[in-house]
Amino acid sequence: MRPQHSNRAPADAQRVNVYEPWEELYWGEKLRCTSEQLRAAVDAVGVSVADVKAYLDKSKRSHGSLAVHPSPSLRHQMSAQAHKLLASSRVHLFQ
Repeated sequence: MRPQHSNRAPADAQRVNVYEPWEELYWGEKLRCTSEQLRAAVDAVGVSVADVKAYLDKSKRSHGSLAVHPSPSLRHQMSAQAHKLLASSRVHLFQ
């Protein structure tokens, strides 16, 4: 079963939002980077998707791409974490 966040699109497709856990996971999957790399890119160039993508592409070229692409087992762990985050956020929202 796919995590529920995978069916959602970000509120603003032109801006990377790292403050909403499911959006951070969405952008990490979309841009093929870790949360740490995504946050570093946003800190460096701002929230524009085009700027973040360019920053990450430049970073991949200079540091190699092995550390940027999570393995299938890591992606599975990330999906499980996303599911837990979504479940816990629903609990907090409706209490």
